[in-house]
Amino acid sequence: MKEKIFGKSRIEHSLDNQLIISHRQHNDLVKKNRAVLKKLIDVVSFLGTHELSFRGHDESSTSTNRGNYVDLISLISRHDSLLMSHLEQSTVFRGTSNHIQYNLISAIGTVVLEKIKLEIKQARFVSIVLDETTDITNVSQLSAVLRYLTADGIKERFLGFIEVTGARTADSLYKIVCEIIKHYECTDKLVVQSYDGAAVMAGHLGGLQAKWITISAQISSRFGNFDNLKFIELCNFRDFQHKAISEDGLQSLMLHYGNYFEIVALRSQLSVVSVTEDTNTKTSASELLNFLNEMDLNKAYSEVVKLCELIVTIPATSASVERSFSVLKRIKNFVRNSSKEDRLSNLAVLSIGKDLLKEISEYPRFYDDVIAEFSKNIYAIYANR
Repeated sequence: MKEKIFGKSRIEHSLDNQLIISHRQHNDLVKKNRAVLKKLIDVVSFLGTHELSFRGHDESSTSTNRGNYVDLISLISRHDSLLMSHLEQSTVFRGTSNHIQYNLISAIGTVVLEKIKLEIKQARFVSIVLDETTDITNVSQLSAVLRYLTADGIKERFLGFIEVTGARTADSLYKIVCEIIKHYECTDKLVVQSYDGAAVMAGHLGGLQAKWITISAQISSRFGNFDNLKFIELCNFRDFQHKAISEDGLQSLMLHYGNYFEIVALRSQLSVVSVTEDTNTKTSASELLNFLNEMDLNKAYSEVVKLCELIVTIPATSASVERSFSVLKRIKNFVRNSSKEDRLSNLAVLSIGKDLLKEISEYPRFYDDVIAEFSKNIYAIYANR
């Protein structure tokens, strides 16, 4: 039989069939690896948001404590046949190495920061808050937070830690601020900068704003610019109800933020809002803003809405960066003090931004975005070998 049909089968047809089989096997393998990666992403997200350590002192198969990451994967595999099969049979990509852990942390952190970048694109104003502290290994860490308004309310998003041990000067801080606002494309939206203790970086009395000798001079420097915020009283209708609009407030607004507003239209809209019973009883800019949005009056009073958005974007405190220092102490301590700077920063992003991570992890494209970012990192590693 074989001798009779020999030569009657075209070789290109056989090759095409073999190619189809090869592609099908490859696609099945890719699908399996992506399913495994999703479970690894969940493990990294869990450990990161709960501020738990990843690595173990001895991660070999004979160790009784291989670290939270490897042990948690092993625990899940007991109830997941696909993951169990992968761990037993895979020889190239197991997903348990320190490089895989590092790149998964980086990929998830990048996806979270990209979500922040998308939120900022929808915001009208942005403020930046910076402060500096020293970690357990005497490394100076600069914490950066962006504050802005979204449809869900005001947000203060942590961007990460930046090592500034060898660059604790005003010029260095200025360059860092420029890099941040350039990366997040908010140069034209930046309206407030808050530096708290970073205004006089440790080591010298010279700082970002000026050099001062006496404590009284420093107090004057820190609290002497409140007159620049007189425009905030424009939304305090209890002070000028049935009176003329505060000219000092308007002048202050024109001086510092005049390019964002049409002052004539703002004056007219404030005159109406201040004598309308439904609006002049509001006690804060955020309360007035919520009322105008709920009543669908944001277009009719567009300049007032813009003013309210500006006011609520101004940070009253630097509590967000102070809270990030508490997280820093928990994820970098006496027994966990060897993390690289970018790994440390990404772990802090996962912990502090756990609410945002939980939100985006429910999106259908979350795993695809993380895997795509992870693939870039892995490709870069093998390309440089």
